[in-house]
Amino acid sequence: MNLQILVNHFQEDKDIVKRFLSSLDIQDYKNFEVILYSDGGDVKLGEEDLDYSFPIFYRYVKHCGVCNLRNQMFDESTADYVMFCDIDDMFSSADGLSSLMKVAEEQHPDIIGSSYDVEYLVNNNIEIRVDKEDVIRVHGKIFKRDYLIENNIRFPNMEFSGDMSFL
Repeated sequence: MNLQILVNHFQEDKDIVKRFLSSLDIQDYKNFEVILYSDGGDVKLGEEDLDYSFPIFYRYVKHCGVCNLRNQMFDESTADYVMFCDIDDMFSSADGLSSLMKVAEEQHPDIIGSSYDVEYLVNNNIEIRVDKEDVIRVHGKIFKRDYLIENNIRFPNMEFSGDMSFL
């Protein structure tokens, strides 16, 4: 049982890329790979930006939007499970992936979700809230790849709200 994390990147700077990839580097679950596509932005990543303890398959592509980019990455995937992340996401604990994959290994569900922290700007202050029951975004979820293929589930050709239509 393995996992590929499909990550989209556009204009985010290299510090944000490093923060996300470093949060993966400390995971206690190690049977994963990252597929990272840059969507035609000004920030291009080099080998030095992608030197981590896990495999990273990187492509810089012509701008096509996040939904189309996610479909392209999904077409490249081969793992049992896939997870869609934005480059500005971050794992806040070292057991984030292992807790999801434990459920996958024991129960083999089509979709596994978890709560996650969300930063909100409130009165010029950042507040962190736990989102426990998010059903409209792909964040904090892993998907059985074969289930998505068998049911022809793809991201729609949309600039906004693609997660909602996908789910």
